[in-house]
Amino acid sequence: MKKYAILTYWAKGMSNGTAPDENGPARLNEGNFNSSHKKSDNTVADLIRNEEGKIIQFISQVDALNYCIRLGWKLEQTLFESHEGFNSRDPYSSYIFILSKDE
Repeated sequence: MKKYAILTYWAKGMSNGTAPDENGPARLNEGNFNSSHKKSDNTVADLIRNEEGKIIQFISQVDALNYCIRLGWKLEQTLFESHEGFNSRDPYSSYIFILSKDE
């Protein structure tokens, strides 16, 4: 049986041909929480955290995807959304990866 998840990575500052910096954590939604569920520290519950519970900051969307692949997830589909367009001075972009894992 396959289990599915959504990996989202929100990036700011793709202008001037540069990759996003480390200011945006990734979220892995495995269907356990909706996007508004918060932890006691007021951060959303589906942010990717290390073993100590600290939010992991990824260098890029590919770094976040590679992290999930190391955990056994497989990439099914990729979606990209630019919130302000590529001609914006400081665009915001969402990378959405549909992942699966055999259980």
